[in-house]
Amino acid sequence: MLRSLFLRAFTRRLIALFAVIALSACGGGGGGGGSGGGFLPDSGGNSAPTPSFSVTVVGKNGQGEDSTRIATSDPLTIEVLVTDSSSNTATAVVGAIVELTSTVGKIIPENASAITDSDGIAGFGIEFDGTEGAGTVTASYTSDGVVYSGTFNVESIVEPAQVPIVSLTLSALNASGDPLTVISQRSPGTIVASLRSEVDGVISSLPGELVTLETNVGRVSPNNRTALTNSEGDAIFTLEFNGAEGAGSVRASATIDNAEYTDVINLQAEDTGPPFELTILTSNTAGTATSTLTSASSLVVEVAVKRIDGPLLVPIGQGETVTLTSSIGKVGGNGSALTNANGIAKFELAFDGTIGAGSLSASYGSESSSVTKISNIQAIAEVIGYTLSVSAESAAGLDSHTFSLDNPLTVTATLSSSSGSTDKKPVTLQTTVGSVSPSNGSTLTDAAGVAKFLVNYNDVIGAGVAT
Repeated sequence: MLRSLFLRAFTRRLIALFAVIALSACGGGGGGGGSGGGFLPDSGGNSAPTPSFSVTVVGKNGQGEDSTRIATSDPLTIEVLVTDSSSNTATAVVGAIVELTSTVGKIIPENASAITDSDGIAGFGIEFDGTEGAGTVTASYTSDGVVYSGTFNVESIVEPAQVPIVSLTLSALNASGDPLTVISQRSPGTIVASLRSEVDGVISSLPGELVTLETNVGRVSPNNRTALTNSEGDAIFTLEFNGAEGAGSVRASATIDNAEYTDVINLQAEDTGPPFELTILTSNTAGTATSTLTSASSLVVEVAVKRIDGPLLVPIGQGETVTLTSSIGKVGGNGSALTNANGIAKFELAFDGTIGAGSLSASYGSESSSVTKISNIQAIAEVIGYTLSVSAESAAGLDSHTFSLDNPLTVTATLSSSSGSTDKKPVTLQTTVGSVSPSNGSTLTDAAGVAKFLVNYNDVIGAGVAT
């Protein structure tokens, strides 16, 4: 019983399945415009699409713009798009191998093949190989033995030589590097002549070129008014006030490849007084700042010379001559001294016995101007207290303070003072027994205030006193 029910159900399902298959294969029992029937579709049936691909070639320059030109400075980029056009909607073919040939230029990469990316594009480059002329670029893609290709016409050219555009620009700067329109004793100008060359938008400096400067305002340094441009293409000049006020012009010129380039700027010259500042500092020999000259201590005078350069005070440097005079005391040497590396000249003012107030006058002069500085001082006489001690040293084997024919006595006199110098002070020794050496009985103290004498035997035996 169960077996017969199963067979009947199976038979009904098989008949239904056969009917569905027959309807599908027959296109619904003869509907539509096709003339075929049965299981073989005609041209109007749902056959599989025939494979078809398209290859499109375009060229672009270095700026990403469409181009057909191949040049030394601008190789051509070739983009090959491979699409599957088998259906109504074309789709990019990813991972396809594309090969490229060209009748002009040099293809990059060397094997002239590339794989399409996620957008279906394979990229190539074509460089100029020295040969001019037009040609054709051909890109090909092979699928199932069928070759699909696209072409693109290009042109290889020799670029004309680029003519550089040379420019000369003048600028005037102060000591801070800011633009300058007025020069004076206190504010000379730095004149910069800049030579530049521009080729195809690229600006380069021109080092080693001769630049000449002409002006009717101020004094130019170097004296011959010429300078070579440095590694940055700049020729540097200095323009100083020459004593004449007024406006004028500064003109720079340079000749390159028989072509002259010039530029002109206008400046004003003004008299603002000497461009130097003097400072006088005084101290005693112990280094303590004071304006008082005493009989016990000379006065050390330091004159600092600085150049006024706009808002800056710049030490004048080494080797400049400064003169010093004083209405009281005596200036050491000839009254002139050279500045050190810090622009300071040092003098010594000695007490000359004159007591009272006076003034120091320091002067410095340059080619363009000079400056003088006055500083007041006073001179006083100090009572200097000294102490003198005397000691004697006998020869070996003799009692203290004893001398003989072959063993003279050494007498040491030591001079001390809390306020005065003890160096090179005369000391005199007298004795009632023996003879003193040196024979005049006088000698000078050393730096420590010590004077030494010898007392020699003079055929007189007995005791005495040395004073």
